Amino acid sequence: MHRQPVLMGFLGALLAASPLWAATPDGGLQADAGAKPDAGNAAINSAIDRPFTAGDESSPVKIVLYGCCRCPVCAGLVPELYAEVTSGRLKSKAYLILHLVLKPERPGSVEGGTAAMAVARQNRLWPFMLRVFQDQDSYFNGFETKTAMETGVDMDAYGMAKDDPQFKKMLLELIEVSKDIKKTPLVIINGKQYEGIKSASEAVEKAIEEYRRIGGKRTADDQSR
Repeated sequence: MHRQPVLMGFLGALLAASPLWAATPDGGLQADAGAKPDAGNAAINSAIDRPFTAGDESSPVKIVLYGCCRCPVCAGLVPELYAEVTSGRLKSKAYLILHLVLKPERPGSVEGGTAAMAVARQNRLWPFMLRVFQDQDSYFNGFETKTAMETGVDMDAYGMAKDDPQFKKMLLELIEVSKDIKKTPLVIINGKQYEGIKSASEAVEKAIEEYRRIGGKRTADDQSR
């Protein structure tokens, strides 16, 4: 995919842009040439907070989710997967990596993605994203700013982030590379791409299958499924 180097560069720069983030020497993510858009193997300093990821990064299964703030399917899938990798059936089995997709033709997509990037600089991504998806049916002009305020974001720092020229440049790059994602959500599990997943239960099943395939130990919960 011809925009993959731009995407890798964008994510590496985004990780480096905040004092809460750190990128590895290769740009922040390790890409698997056999998977498109990428295999989602996070290579982020484990001592640094990781706003765009959730779960235990040592987990053997890596779930990459390309999602949009205004995608109705993502609105159900992302929060449920977040819960599964942090406290549910995929805890210690799978690690979630969220890649934002910004679609100008989708009302609120760019605004939501912009706000998510800004709040992530304060390590407030997940409280913000979970609230955005929960209240998606109540969307209105200025919804993102109101949600940021309600989730404890420092609004002065939020405004400064959005006004930063580097931030604006990265935003334009993300909008450009988002053109390669034709449909959301796009799920990649250990390098294998799934375009038809529409529910968390489907993603969980695929992740558990992968966990078992690579030799993960079956827990009592797994055996009862």
